[in-house]
Amino acid sequence: MSEAAQRILGTVLSNLPGFLALKNAQLAYEVVNPQFCQFLGKGPEDIVGRTDTDLFPAEEAQLCASEGKSVIKSGMVRRIEQQLTGKSGPHWFDVTRAPMLDENGDPAGVMFTAYDVTAFKLREEAVKTAEAQITEAQQRAQTAEGQLAEAQQQAQAAGEQLTEAQQQAQAAQQALNEAQQAKAAAEQQLAELSQQAQVQATELEQVRAQSQQEIADAQAKAGEMQALVDKARAAAQQVEAQMTQRVQEAEAAKAEVETRLQQAAQAQTAAAQLAKQLVDALQ
Repeated sequence: MSEAAQRILGTVLSNLPGFLALKNAQLAYEVVNPQFCQFLGKGPEDIVGRTDTDLFPAEEAQLCASEGKSVIKSGMVRRIEQQLTGKSGPHWFDVTRAPMLDENGDPAGVMFTAYDVTAFKLREEAVKTAEAQITEAQQRAQTAEGQLAEAQQQAQAAGEQLTEAQQQAQAAQQALNEAQQAKAAAEQQLAELSQQAQVQATELEQVRAQSQQEIADAQAKAGEMQALVDKARAAAQQVEAQMTQRVQEAEAAKAEVETRLQQAAQAQTAAAQLAKQLVDALQ
C-alpha cells in the first residue's frame, strides 16, 4: 500500500464516529481505529494479532467468534446489537460484520464496525420501565375502583339494614306505646275495681249480718281482679323488656353502619390519592 493510501486509510479510520477493525481468516485483528483502542484502553500494538478471547469477557468473545465465523462461512453481512465491555464497563453497540474478499472473491476475513447505542438502550429500558409502572398503576387504579364499588355496595347494604332496623325500632316503639296504654288501662281498671271492692266491702259490712255468702263472693271476685292486674303488669314488663332489647339492637346496627360508612369514605379517599398519583405519573 502506498504512503498516500495509508494516509487516506489512517484519516478514515481516525474520523469514523464508531469502531472499525479488520480481522483475518483466523479472526485475529489486523487493523483497528483509534476509537476502538480508546474504548479498550489499549494501544494498537496490544490489539493487533489478538482475538476477541484476549480482549473481551468469555461470553462476549464467544458471540463475536460465532458471528465472525458465520460471516466468513456464508459470505453475507450480519448486523446485530450486542454488548461489549471496555475500560469504562459494558456498552451496547449496533455491530455490522462484513466479509473481506481475496483476489478470488472468497471470504478471507471480516470487517467489523460498531456504533455505541447505549444511550438508546437505556432510554428504551426506561420507556419499558415507565410502561410497566403505568400498567401497574392502572391495575392498582382498577383494583381501587373495584374496592370502592364493593365499599359502596356494602354501604348501600348497611343503609338498607339501618332502614330495616329503624323500621323495627318504630314497630317496637309502637308496641311499647300500646303496652303502656294497656298498662294504663289495666291500672285504671284496677283502680276502678279497687273502688268497687271498697264500695262492696262497705256494703258487705253493712249487710254482713244479712249475707255472709255475698262477702265470700265479693272476696273471690276481688282475688280474680288482682290476678288480672298482676297478669297485665307482667305482660307490660315483658313488652318493655323486648322493646329495650330491640332499641339496643337498633343502636348497635346503627353503630355498625357508621363504621362501614367511615371505611367506605377511607377507601374512596385512598382511591382518589391513587388516581392522583397515576395522573402525576402520567404527566
